[in-house]
Amino acid sequence: MKGLLKKEWYAFLQKPVTFLFPLALFVVLAIQTKSQVILMYLPLYFGILPVTLMSADEVSHWERYMHGLPYSRSAIVSEKYVTVLILSVFSMLVSGVLLFFFMNTGFAVPQFLFLIAAAFAASVLLPSVMLPLNLRFGAAKARIALGVIFAIFGCLAALSVDDEGGSRFQLLEKLAGLNISIGALTGILFAAAAVIMAASWCIALMLYRKKQF
Repeated sequence: MKGLLKKEWYAFLQKPVTFLFPLALFVVLAIQTKSQVILMYLPLYFGILPVTLMSADEVSHWERYMHGLPYSRSAIVSEKYVTVLILSVFSMLVSGVLLFFFMNTGFAVPQFLFLIAAAFAASVLLPSVMLPLNLRFGAAKARIALGVIFAIFGCLAALSVDDEGGSRFQLLEKLAGLNISIGALTGILFAAAAVIMAASWCIALMLYRKKQF
């Protein structure tokens, strides 16, 4: 797996400007505006990178060559998730440093940890959805499937809004009524991210083992 991780690093080094320019743009915007909302785009960007690298692999027909190497399908799938984990931790650290400077006048550890957990969960969510689809169907078909998934969730979100613009299910009100501490929410976010990633890995491995080349 170490060789596969090196391959991802070398692929990144081939076009560093392509990957680093959006990162620098988000950081500059976040610093200038001191907006935590803009800052949360960083984890989403890091979550897209593994999918972008897979698209480049597909264009170069890397998979046909890769299966001539001494790597099992389990190792190939696992390497993708290790890449996601590394980038998620890195995005969490970058977001944490910037948040620390944004919150230096009224720094609160519970809120800080909650935002860090949110950054980690955000960076894990998209690749957890996309990787099984990419590994099984390829990048082009996976993007179509993702569009269908987003359309379904968009329709469900629209149906959940009542005529006055409120929620039919009053989810936020119900969550507020539970009186869950911010520390518990932080733990829930980390746990949910771990469960989603583990479930995605299992699904991706099952699908990839059935893929024919």
